[in-house]
Amino acid sequence: MKRLLISAFLLLLAASSCFAADPEWVQVKSPNFTVLTDAGEKRGREVALHFEQMRAAFGVLFAKAKVSSPQPLLILAFRSTKEMQSVSPLWKGKPVELAGYFQPADGITFIALDLSSEGKWETIFHEYAHNLLNANSLEAPLWFEEGFAEYYSTVKISNDSFEVGVLPEGAPYVLADRKWMPLTDLFSVDHASPAYNERDRQSIFYAESWLAMNYFWFDRARVPQTTKFISLLQNKTPVADAIRQAFGVEPKKLDSDLSAYYRTGRVLAYKYKVPDSAKNLPVAAEPVAAIDARARIAELRLHITGRGLQAMDDFQQILKEKPDQPVALQGVAYAALHEGDKQKASEYFRRAAALNVNDAHTYFFSALLSFQMAQGQDEERASEVQGYLRKALALDPNLAPAYNLLGITYGWQRKFDDAIQAEEHALQLDPRDERAALNLASSYMGAQQAPKAIDLAQRLTNSSDAGIAQAAATMLQRIQEYNQRMAKSAAARQQLEMRVRQVDSAAVGSAAAGSAAPAEAPDPNAPIAITGTLSQVQCLSGGRANFIVDTGTLSYVLIAGDVHAVKFSGGSFSCALKNQKVKALFTSGDKGNVPIEIDFQ
Repeated sequence: MKRLLISAFLLLLAASSCFAADPEWVQVKSPNFTVLTDAGEKRGREVALHFEQMRAAFGVLFAKAKVSSPQPLLILAFRSTKEMQSVSPLWKGKPVELAGYFQPADGITFIALDLSSEGKWETIFHEYAHNLLNANSLEAPLWFEEGFAEYYSTVKISNDSFEVGVLPEGAPYVLADRKWMPLTDLFSVDHASPAYNERDRQSIFYAESWLAMNYFWFDRARVPQTTKFISLLQNKTPVADAIRQAFGVEPKKLDSDLSAYYRTGRVLAYKYKVPDSAKNLPVAAEPVAAIDARARIAELRLHITGRGLQAMDDFQQILKEKPDQPVALQGVAYAALHEGDKQKASEYFRRAAALNVNDAHTYFFSALLSFQMAQGQDEERASEVQGYLRKALALDPNLAPAYNLLGITYGWQRKFDDAIQAEEHALQLDPRDERAALNLASSYMGAQQAPKAIDLAQRLTNSSDAGIAQAAATMLQRIQEYNQRMAKSAAARQQLEMRVRQVDSAAVGSAAAGSAAPAEAPDPNAPIAITGTLSQVQCLSGGRANFIVDTGTLSYVLIAGDVHAVKFSGGSFSCALKNQKVKALFTSGDKGNVPIEIDFQ
């Protein structure tokens, strides 16, 4: 009996030990961050408040009353390095040792953080600086971006103040031991440069970028010159010329000025007050079921190089245990869609969409999946996508990708004014989203606001993203071709009007000479018939459309105020019509060439 009692006690002890080792998850929410952690509520609150203070510090440094976050930030704060490595990117099959990193995804940005690492804050604040710059300013040169991130990474925060400008760890040794880059070289570094990518060159680039940021930006007297300099660079002015125009000195003189500045020891830290808006913030905490935490971790893994298959295994196991887990359902749908399996994606998407989940990211993800499963510009699908997006925006009005997607679906429906409003809002929230900018340029064209479209497309041709630059160049070419067709059409209309006036003049002259009964002047409102190729249909809002017909010698733009008033024979109307042989009957007047009938040959 005693042996049985001891055995039972040992089993109970073993069971309780296993239970204690199983991490308990808590979710902490502050106004701008969500922290999911297995390190306890107290640590979760500390992380959330630390990020809130960092966000407020950025607003002070950039004099911004409102700091934008284009999509929600979910911080996964792990209590140990072992757990952190379970979501770290893989290199040659092994986890990369990181104190923290950012992982953008569709509609959400993940932050993974190792709470046991001593260097976690400097690493993660460097990356968070990039996140803030991306969301709150137009693109700047790489030295500015990395220099600010280094400068910002050393911020020290107390209850009432924060200090920035402290030398990053190791920077004094690098600046003392390594040969400095000439500023013409530093200012020319881009993402493809060896100085940015090769380990033995990176250290001086980062250290000197930090010093340049301190000298050119945080010494406020030089801000106007630096702003002018960056603007000149963005307008493709050669670096040396930009230095001369902005700073009024030769590049070598600027090199010596920067070196002298560092040697004098005037590189000082600055102290600022923490804004009242960052104090006494409401923070709520609640327990999270382990299976739901596992789903969020799997969602992060899905977007990490080398972790996709592991994420899928995680999702499948989670769904065996909890068939209605929404994050797992959407994760499987997302992965299936990107593998080209639309049938599987649709099945899991429908199951996820049927759940009534009060979460903006979940609704946005539903909208995205529905959008990606559409076949072309599917107007019926557009309404479904818009329904999910409205629910997402009701919960998170600052979700920039939702406004961009909303604009695209309005474009499908030819509601270009609505599309413009949504896409402009997306760019206000996320000024560096060049895909939203490209969509906006397209909507400007659809609404016949060509000057705005041209201005935006010309700016996008300078994009560092080759795909964006090419798409913008193609758009400009199409606008030019359209203007040429319009000019030809106007010239043809002018020639027609001139012939009518010539006939009228001839008839009047004959009557004055007492000749036989004058010929009846042609009716200027009489229909005109042409035969040619319908090269394009431009569908506009409100049922309007333009038909471009090439006759071989001239191009005519037929402007329909209401396509339902046009008779179509031999075929049916579609916005996708192109390269169709047609006979067209139209009238020419103050409203341009107005189509009466289009007969498909």
